[in-house]
Amino acid sequence: MNILNLLIYALISIGSITLFVILVSFFFKSFNNFTNRHIYNKNYEIKKEKYKTNGEIKTLFIKELRNYISLPSYIMNTIVGPIISIIMTIYLSLELEGLLEQVFDSANQFSEVSLMGIMSCLLIFLVTMISTSSSSISLEGKSFWILKSSPVKTKSVFISKMLLNILLTVPFVIIDILIAGVIMKVKWYVMILASLAPIVLSITFSILGLFFNILFPKFTYDNPLKVIKQGLPVGLNMCASLVVSLVVFILHLIIAMVLGDV
Repeated sequence: MNILNLLIYALISIGSITLFVILVSFFFKSFNNFTNRHIYNKNYEIKKEKYKTNGEIKTLFIKELRNYISLPSYIMNTIVGPIISIIMTIYLSLELEGLLEQVFDSANQFSEVSLMGIMSCLLIFLVTMISTSSSSISLEGKSFWILKSSPVKTKSVFISKMLLNILLTVPFVIIDILIAGVIMKVKWYVMILASLAPIVLSITFSILGLFFNILFPKFTYDNPLKVIKQGLPVGLNMCASLVVSLVVFILHLIIAMVLGDV
C-alpha cells in the first residue's frame, strides 16, 4: 500500500514537471517576440590584450539583485512567504500528525508520504504566492526604454529576472524539506519527491509571473508599492498560486483517503 502511495505521489511530481515544460514551450514564442534586438558577447582584443566582458545574464542578474536590494518594500513583500515557510515547516513537522487526527477524527497511522505530501502543498503556496518576476518589468518604470534599446538579448533579460525569483525561493524549499525530513524522520527518497513539486512550480511561477507582467505592465506610478502590492500581474500570480496549491492539496487528500491514511 505504501509503495502504491509512493508511486502516485511520484506521478504528481512528474505532472508538475510536465506542466513546467508545457508552460515554457507555450510562452517561449511570446517571450522571444517581445523585442527583436539581439547581440552576442565577444572577447575584444586591444593591443594584443584580451578583455573578457561579463556574460549578459550575469550582468543583468547583478542589476536585478541591486534593484531588489535598493527597495526595502520590494524585499519585505516578496520574502515574507519563504520566511513564513520555515516557521510553518518547523511547527507542522512537530504537530501535523496530531492536527490531522483531530480534523479527521482518525486513529490511523499516517504514512510519511502523506505527511510530506501535505508539507509539499503548503510550500507550493508559500513560495509561489508572490513572485518577484510579476513586477520586475513594471519596476523598470520610465527607464524601461533604456533597457529595451540596450544591445542585449531579450532572452537574457527574461532569464535574469526569473533567476532572481528562483534564487529567493528554491533554497528555502530545500531547507524546509530538510527540516521537515529530519524532524519527522522520513526516508531520503521521500524528501526528494516532496521537494520536486515545490521546486518545479517555483520555477514555473517565475515564468508565469513574468508573462503576466509582460501582458499587463505599468510603467507610470508615483510609488513602487503600487506595482509590488497592487499591480494586476501580482494579483493574477496570487490567484494562480492559490488555485494550483488547492488542486495539488485536494489530489493529495483524495489519494490519502483512497489509500486509507485518512
